Amino acid sequence: VIVGSNRYSVPDHLVGKMLTVKVYPHYIECFHEKQIVAQHARSLNKHDWIIELDHYLNTLFKKPGALHSSVALERSNECVRNIYSQYFRESPREFIELLIYVQQNNLKADDLQKAINELLKMGCREVTSDKIITLCTRKQVAADALAADEISRQSQRQLLELSQLFS
Repeated sequence: VIVGSNRYSVPDHLVGKMLTVKVYPHYIECFHEKQIVAQHARSLNKHDWIIELDHYLNTLFKKPGALHSSVALERSNECVRNIYSQYFRESPREFIELLIYVQQNNLKADDLQKAINELLKMGCREVTSDKIITLCTRKQVAADALAADEISRQSQRQLLELSQLFS
């Protein structure tokens, strides 16, 4: 989308669609069918491009060779750039698949780095997206189980309190 003289990225599946943009002093929000699809810090520069790598993953998946020279990668989080250059330069499609997994599971670049550090501590010679995804999934399952266990404890406590009230 263009706001003033600046361009802001939106998810690539919305190219050509009508969007509503709300402009605030420090940020902008982009909506499609009343749902927020992008939020960016507002640039006060002229002719600036504000780009998020996540917005281009579907397009890059179709043309993974374009990743290494993309402006989206260049302007992405430093941690993401480092992970790409250290472990996935020769396999951009695998890296894009990993980023899609990260996006779908609301993970952050730090989560990727933690998983990689854990793999290295375990003595893995090769860091792959499958290994990272396995570690992240294992941690998510453990977190879900812990949350479910906490819910069970709270429910039992409440039932005990209710039974004492009725006794």
